[in-house]
Amino acid sequence: MHFSKASALLVASSAVVLVSAQTYNITSVPGIECGPDYIVDDFATATFGYLPYDTVTLRALNLLKADYGSSATGTLNFTVDPTLKVMNITSISNTPTNNFFFSKFDAGACFNTTDFYAVGFDLYSPPGGAFTMTLTQKDPDCYARAPSGSDSRYVPISQYVDTSKGGKQSVVVPFSDYRLNTNGTAYDFVHLKDWTLNEFTPLGGLWQISNLRLIRSCKNNGPYGTNVTAVTKGPTWTDFNNVSTGQAGTTAGSATEVVAKSSAGNNIAGLATAFVSIFGAFLANLF
Repeated sequence: MHFSKASALLVASSAVVLVSAQTYNITSVPGIECGPDYIVDDFATATFGYLPYDTVTLRALNLLKADYGSSATGTLNFTVDPTLKVMNITSISNTPTNNFFFSKFDAGACFNTTDFYAVGFDLYSPPGGAFTMTLTQKDPDCYARAPSGSDSRYVPISQYVDTSKGGKQSVVVPFSDYRLNTNGTAYDFVHLKDWTLNEFTPLGGLWQISNLRLIRSCKNNGPYGTNVTAVTKGPTWTDFNNVSTGQAGTTAGSATEVVAKSSAGNNIAGLATAFVSIFGAFLANLF
């Protein structure tokens, strides 16, 4: 699997405070109850760059300056199509367990999901296609990959949409569905490593992901909340690709302002800020 190292950031109320903690970081986005969705990517541009702590490896990046990745060459291909505003994913391995695709939600080591309800995206699937989803895990120090069994349980895409006929559908994946890890104990939503999609079938099938975002928690439906009866299939988004880069928020990093439609269909302007601090150069995200 993949590993990462980085620096430390804590968010206190609406302010961002830089705190040294073993030179690694955790990214916490200020909570906005029932607020606008936090845009991960609209796929209007294929972006490549470097992570703050690894200026050697060129990576595919999303709007949060976090990286995408996949299993070893020869198992799965992914590319961004800016014309269609989609991420194309194709399995090229005869052994499904050998292929996976992941997206991170921050450029550092850990992302705190406790103020979010779900991952939302639009999905085009091949007829009869299948894959599973999991949340991978970092240790509380945001340095080491958590021990085996710490990742969340694997949930099939069929739990949310019917892919038997293929085509495009909207998907909403509540974090509360991932409360248990593969050991049967509690998953740690404060130290998310990445969102990983596994075991794509059929061989050669084309999948397309668009409108990728994190949906903020509302009325106690977050990962630790008691309101887990909300509908998990949401509307399709197509009108939230007005994105601009803001000024530096602190000397530690920069702010990205995203103007979007909320998942309820109302036009809402939201300020979603991801901050990254560098404490020395070191390699990360090793497979």
